[in-house]
Amino acid sequence: MVRSVPACLRASAVLLLSAFLPAVPQAPLRADPAAALREAFEPHRLTRGEARFLEAGLALENFCHGLLDGFWGEGSQRALERFAAAVDLPLPVTGLSPVLLAALTAESFAEDGWQRDYFEAMDLSFMVPAAKIRRGTATRGVVNLGHADSSLAYSLARGGAEQVAQMHAHAELQAAPGEPFRLRRDGRWITSGITAEGSAIHVRSEVRRGRAQLVRVLRAEGMTPMDRETGATLAAMARARAFEVGGVLVGTAAFRLYEGELGLTFASEDLAQTQDIDVASFERLSLAIGDAAEPGMVAALGALDFAPVPSLDPHRCWRLKHMRGDMAVEFITPSFREEEDLRDLPALGVSAQSLHFLNFLIADPVHAAALYQGGVLVRIPRPEAFAIHKLIVADRRRRDPDGRLKRGKDLAQATRLIKVLADDQPELLGETLADARHRGPSWRAHLDA
Repeated sequence: MVRSVPACLRASAVLLLSAFLPAVPQAPLRADPAAALREAFEPHRLTRGEARFLEAGLALENFCHGLLDGFWGEGSQRALERFAAAVDLPLPVTGLSPVLLAALTAESFAEDGWQRDYFEAMDLSFMVPAAKIRRGTATRGVVNLGHADSSLAYSLARGGAEQVAQMHAHAELQAAPGEPFRLRRDGRWITSGITAEGSAIHVRSEVRRGRAQLVRVLRAEGMTPMDRETGATLAAMARARAFEVGGVLVGTAAFRLYEGELGLTFASEDLAQTQDIDVASFERLSLAIGDAAEPGMVAALGALDFAPVPSLDPHRCWRLKHMRGDMAVEFITPSFREEEDLRDLPALGVSAQSLHFLNFLIADPVHAAALYQGGVLVRIPRPEAFAIHKLIVADRRRRDPDGRLKRGKDLAQATRLIKVLADDQPELLGETLADARHRGPSWRAHLDA
């Protein structure tokens, strides 16, 4: 059942159109912006990211039960029509429906902190309401998560082919006649629908290769192994579950892993290694996740002779340095306020330096294997986000007299990835750049510099 739409929201449709126009692109604004709201909705104008945003909104309101893939087809259009009918909007669908849906979706995302997260134990990425998610009691190898204020619940488990088939058969039986959405391809099974009681049910299964097999494949393809110091440090953090509880490896240590992600062979100058390892995480996720690294990062790295670097706040540690070398590990987190101050990351047991623009980099990470001993599983940013973010960081460093060398490295890494992505995934690269530019004038200023 869709939430009621306040009359004031409908009355403010013209203002909403201006606020959410990047998510629902229509014809260019006229002297009368309200005219766009009365015209037929043209989904072909949506980018894939914009379509996925609207599909997520339809799923939150129980109108979309299929794959949220950003490809707007008949199923997505029918779901939007059902949404329009539920809130008494015109049919056929006009521009007003996606605008109101975008408003409701943005409200839900902000209130519940919806974001994509990677659950390493199951090797799956999925959307979670980070501000409201709570961990329940595990049962028979099943990890249970629930929403603090609603009936939304997740059950995560590993199993063989027979168990997978049983789970999907059960979902089909639970769905109302004619309702189930079924996908069976490329090692992925999805079954979803609405039960007779009106509840949504969604089962997703994916076949994953083991870490040992992945590492063998990467070694055979000539991927550059990690140096001993970096590999040992990442392994210590992985053993402490840093990358299971929200940690994302960023910086040059992450860049070198795109050899495996993109099938590249980097030259030695591409992999010029700084002596810093940077790990990022969302503060809100760290507060809400209800889980923590074991031990915390200070203790885990202390076993390798790393010691906290004194900061202005003696009670907070966000940087650790090796006592017999130059390597340092820094923890960072996105800043959503004017200042860039220190924030706490309880899940990692450390504090972090907050930075603007970082949320764009780590919002949707992917898993990767670092070649050290038997392999180290980490999370890294998506390569297209890494490339665009490096352009922003490089421009910010222009004001820093000590940042010239790092700025050159940032631009070189961004250029290397952009050249590859422009050939292999031009649409994805273009959509990612458009997403960054839509985020505000300060984003555009850095990208246009």
